[in-house]
Amino acid sequence: PYATTPSPEESVIINQTRSHFYNALEELSPEYRQVIEMRFIEEYSYEEIAEKLGRPLNTIKTQIRRARATICKMILDKE
Repeated sequence: PYATTPSPEESVIINQTRSHFYNALEELSPEYRQVIEMRFIEEYSYEEIAEKLGRPLNTIKTQIRRARATICKMILDKE
């Protein structure tokens, strides 16, 4: 049977990844941080974010895409 809990090594990797993500999130501009938090932490849909912020849907999609790319670059640069 497969283990349902992560191994100690997997737990370390998960915690490091989470730490890198939150560190990168803190370095984002407030505008990008807001949309990333709403999308991936608060789990709002793109449509809900656009409605709540009063911005066009395509603007939200673009901001999230750019913010994700920025976070990925920050994480890769630190490794």
